[in-house]
Amino acid sequence: MENIGIVKKTEGNEAVVEIQRTSACGESCASCKGGCIPTKNYVEALNLPKAKKGQRVKIELQTKKVLNAAIIMYLMPLLSIFIGVLLGIWAGGNMGDGSNQEAVGIATGLAFLGLSFVGIRIWDRSRKNSKKVEIVISKIIE
Repeated sequence: MENIGIVKKTEGNEAVVEIQRTSACGESCASCKGGCIPTKNYVEALNLPKAKKGQRVKIELQTKKVLNAAIIMYLMPLLSIFIGVLLGIWAGGNMGDGSNQEAVGIATGLAFLGLSFVGIRIWDRSRKNSKKVEIVISKIIE
């Protein structure tokens, strides 16, 4: 995954790069009339080519890492709620006359969903605190 940005600040081997989020219309906003405004994001990147403040650079992020993060962010909550509902229905069926299977399934599914968000939050914080830079400036454009 590649993007182009402008270096805003450098510190040692790292740089803060301003990138523009691409819009859904493919940057043809005038023809789209969707009213979206592309926003600016700031990312920390490993500054291998020693880019200086104000220079345009090409930054890269490994596709594998993007896919892994997407799987964790989207698939884990979905699997958690599904497993929680199934376990809740099974547990509700084993409790008393089984008339509350669906209610127990829904409650357990929501509890598992909440736990998956807590787990994702912990995972995200551990990645941020590891100081492992995943975005790399690969080339100076201007």
